[in-house]
Amino acid sequence: MTILLPTLAVVFVACCVWLTVRIFNRGGKWAKRLLVATLIMSPLIYVATFGMWVRANRSGPGQIKAAAATWLYVPMWWLIENGPAPVQTAIRGYVIWCLD
Repeated sequence: MTILLPTLAVVFVACCVWLTVRIFNRGGKWAKRLLVATLIMSPLIYVATFGMWVRANRSGPGQIKAAAATWLYVPMWWLIENGPAPVQTAIRGYVIWCLD
């Protein structure tokens, strides 16, 4: 697991750089669409996997194990604690929905 996440991050960045170079060199429409789709879908997949992670790590009705918190979802926990009120409400609602 220690090598998997950094490897996936490097692969993701390499693909984005390759697509950017392809767009500037050849101007393919498919490459532009793929780059935009990748940049839009990445945050959505991150939030969706946060919900699955919460559901997998619940220790009781509506509670999450504190010891199970990984560094991967620290930004989501920060948003729940310190983010703007609408964002806090949305994420908390999503967590409650995932736990039901």
